[in-house]
Amino acid sequence: MDYKKLDLPNTNHPNQEQLKDFETAFNAFLETNQQENEDHHKDAFNDLLKGAFKYKVKPTKKIDSAILNDNNKVEVIIEFKALKNPNEFIKKGDLNVKALHESLLYYLIERKEGNNNLKRLILGTIKELYIIDANEFEVFNKDKEIQKAFENCHDKKGNDPRTKAFYDACQKRLNELDHSLKYHHIHLKKENLALIYQALSPNFLLKIPKYSDANTLNKDFYEELLYILGLEEKNEKGKTLIKPSRTENSLSYALKEKYKDLDDEEVMALLIAWNNRILFLRLLESLLISFKHFEKPFLTTENFKNFNALNTLFFEVLAKKNSERSLKKEDKILEKIPYLNSSLFDQTPLELKGHEIKLLNNKPLEIYPKSVLKKHEEYQKQKDLPLLEYLFEFLRVYDFTTTPKDIKDNQNNSESRLINPSVLGLVFEKLNGYKEGSFYTPSFITSYMCKESITPIVLDKFNATYQWDCENLKALREKIDRNFSSNEKAKEYLNTLLTLRICDPAVGSGHFLVSVLNEMVLIAYELGLIASLYRHELRLENDEIIIHTPEDKVFNYTIPHSENDPHHQIQKELFELKKSIIENCLFGVDINPNSCEITKLRL
Repeated sequence: MDYKKLDLPNTNHPNQEQLKDFETAFNAFLETNQQENEDHHKDAFNDLLKGAFKYKVKPTKKIDSAILNDNNKVEVIIEFKALKNPNEFIKKGDLNVKALHESLLYYLIERKEGNNNLKRLILGTIKELYIIDANEFEVFNKDKEIQKAFENCHDKKGNDPRTKAFYDACQKRLNELDHSLKYHHIHLKKENLALIYQALSPNFLLKIPKYSDANTLNKDFYEELLYILGLEEKNEKGKTLIKPSRTENSLSYALKEKYKDLDDEEVMALLIAWNNRILFLRLLESLLISFKHFEKPFLTTENFKNFNALNTLFFEVLAKKNSERSLKKEDKILEKIPYLNSSLFDQTPLELKGHEIKLLNNKPLEIYPKSVLKKHEEYQKQKDLPLLEYLFEFLRVYDFTTTPKDIKDNQNNSESRLINPSVLGLVFEKLNGYKEGSFYTPSFITSYMCKESITPIVLDKFNATYQWDCENLKALREKIDRNFSSNEKAKEYLNTLLTLRICDPAVGSGHFLVSVLNEMVLIAYELGLIASLYRHELRLENDEIIIHTPEDKVFNYTIPHSENDPHHQIQKELFELKKSIIENCLFGVDINPNSCEITKLRL
């Protein structure tokens, strides 16, 4: 038998925050005394696994150390050796040593007992790890010689049931086998920190796939937002419902204090409207800063000292065109905020009856026990904050990503602080569905559904219209290129694409329709129907449109110096294309009218 070293798959890069947390645990592991015994080293490694990844690591009846799943089934077998016993561990890539024989015995015991959950085996010392896929050991499980030695040892069927006899038989048989055993080798050194993290993470060690899903709910963000709003989740008859909490000086508390005639339904309606506006504004602020329209955040207590000022922003600024605003001359910030032409900033029926946010008290709210603010030094000694300041500061800590580069490079950001439009859509959906409970479809599923369903429809449409017989988009592009005689012909082909009609009968937060929009833009690009992108490449990454320049840099839009700026032309053409797709091709209905408003906002 020979032994083949493999590189770790180049996936699951830790972000800066994950790496920082892991570094703390790893540094503690490195302080382990190298002269200690095997058990001491094994315990130090187990502490690293528990502390950094929250694994359930413990000995079983037969195995010295193992990672167990929630059903207490062994998933990873760990065999650790002290540096004092060099003859029992791997040298110069030769794995035919006692450490391997012991782990093989544990593997065969688990397989005999019906364990089909085994993922990896770790052979290690305080200085290095050898990680082997459990499937590599299945060849031993089927080998007659090794099985016979195992039965002699485990079932006491032979003359010599000692484990040493099994180890000797394994050593002999491994030398005879014509097979290549694959493994990963990692030195436990500081300079390999990111590599060690990847090797020990659940995505690699337990083979848990990591879906880069832009639509995954950020639990910490969601729970603290509910706390500030004065809401809580309750489980009733198997459904997770959202109801007002009793948190003193939260938004729902301030609302009930001011308007004592409101019932819970009306409180929820107002909270949802205000929350939707504020979260959308935080996203808009991030977008305007990325475009260089603003140099610094505007959603602060310096600009909006109380709820009355926030009310002015809602109805005297965002709901009115610039020419219609009656603002004071010193309100330079408000002048720069664009008119959004969105029903989100129309007064709701309850607001028209006088139940407005401007009259609420801004009393101090106790900081949430697990608040993200507590990770920042300036808030660690703070017990409470005025309600509006708390809300703004809480939102400020999170990175409301809107630029393509942020989406592409999200491993360089703190994922736990990354809030993009898809995550907000999910928050909107959960709050809007507070009475029914809610379920969302992950991005990788909606993207797959769109790709599989829309491309055949596009092919059918063009084939039927022009009597072609194209089997894929590449063939269709070739037909279009051959018949591409003028700009008028290009418009004709684009209009043919825009005759598609897609309807979502339960639109929720609009996630599926956003995926459809992105897929249709991609198809238009692949068919050569976006003229300004002739030198650029358009891709879908993490359910978002990313444009790469000829230098393979990510295209980011900023305010143009002139109308003829090529970057401006790209942005303008994409805007017009998306607008045409939204107006002509996308339809959605929902039992909850708020969902339709949120979908319009998402699009």
